[in-house]
Amino acid sequence: MSIPEVLIMTGTISPFNSSFVAIKDPKERLFQYLCSLVSWIKLTSVETIIFCENSNTSYDFKKLIEFAESQGKKLEILVFDGNHISRNSKGFGEGLIMEYVFQNSKFLMPSGSFYKITGRVFVENFESIKEKHTQFDNVFVKIDGDKRWWHPRHVARNYKMYLFSLKNRGFKNPLYIYNYVLTNFYKSDIEFFKNNLLYSYKKDDGSRLYPYWLEHAYCDDLGNNFQVMLEEPRIIGRSGSDGALISGLDYDDTIKDMTQDLIT
Repeated sequence: MSIPEVLIMTGTISPFNSSFVAIKDPKERLFQYLCSLVSWIKLTSVETIIFCENSNTSYDFKKLIEFAESQGKKLEILVFDGNHISRNSKGFGEGLIMEYVFQNSKFLMPSGSFYKITGRVFVENFESIKEKHTQFDNVFVKIDGDKRWWHPRHVARNYKMYLFSLKNRGFKNPLYIYNYVLTNFYKSDIEFFKNNLLYSYKKDDGSRLYPYWLEHAYCDDLGNNFQVMLEEPRIIGRSGSDGALISGLDYDDTIKDMTQDLIT
């Protein structure tokens, strides 16, 4: 089995429907995406990066591509207009991006595997994670249902959520509605993803009251065909939902200075 050398990064620089994101300024979002890309290029052994952006940005990535080449890396930029049909759901929009990558990338091979990262963040311990999961095809962080939710005071709400989940999840243990996998960072076999997960995003209904999101759809469509991530990712950057620092860490001044040099 070959070591995965492809990283797919998803991005939206100008949110069309900003009700589900906290950071809305396109300039600020662009700077954060570039900080992330500079970090992946400069600080990891990843040889090929595919960055796909779905708000049809006009930003010229030429300097960044040249920077990647100077580091012995390949950077592919894919841009399309797809954010306006995201159904008010980040998961649905991300699924559209992944579909676009699989249909249009010249760098994504028919076989092998890839790591996927949500844009504007960086995994500080990526090299360690990569080393530990070389022999696995599909690797995800799994979240299991929390029994504390099933306190008597929540019975009515939980019963409604369980009934709602029957449409997509069938007759499962009610606790199963709280089981999902994280989709901000994972590893997947290319062929497996194409055959099993590429269109899972269409099940994401964008609901906040009775959710069935991309995380639930991936969990269901993966079945038992994945390895739980053996090391917790240490993620640097800001949450797309609330703008808060993830793990309390942001990009250091060196990365910010390098990024500023690329956009001036």
